[in-house]
Amino acid sequence: MVVGSGAMLIRGLREGHDIDVFVTKDLYEEYRRKIGWKRKPCNIDFYLSKDGIELWDEWRPGNWNVEKLISEAEYIDGIAFLSLKWTMKWKKLCGRKKDLEHVKIIEGYLKKN
Repeated sequence: MVVGSGAMLIRGLREGHDIDVFVTKDLYEEYRRKIGWKRKPCNIDFYLSKDGIELWDEWRPGNWNVEKLISEAEYIDGIAFLSLKWTMKWKKLCGRKKDLEHVKIIEGYLKKN
C-alpha cells in the first residue's frame, strides 16, 4: 500500500482532511469485508472509507497500474508515499484549478530539492 494524498502533505506543501491510500485489489477486498469500512461511490469507481482514511484500488482519471505506483513509492520516515512525479502527472490529467495550482507548487518544490 502507498499513501497517495500524503505526498504533498508530508512535505508541508498543502493541508488535507483525509488520507488516500492506494492498495492492491486483494487488500481492498480484505478490508471491504472488515467491520466499519464503508464502500462509497466516486464517479465510476468506489473506495472504502473509515475514520478519514480512504482505500482505493483504482485511480482516475487515466489508466494507472496501482501495483506499479506502490512499487515506485517514496519512503519518508518508513511510510510509503506516492511519488511527486506521479502525483503531478495525475493532477495535470485532472486539470481542476486546485490541481493546476498544486502542480506549480510541486514543480517549485522539485526545483529546490
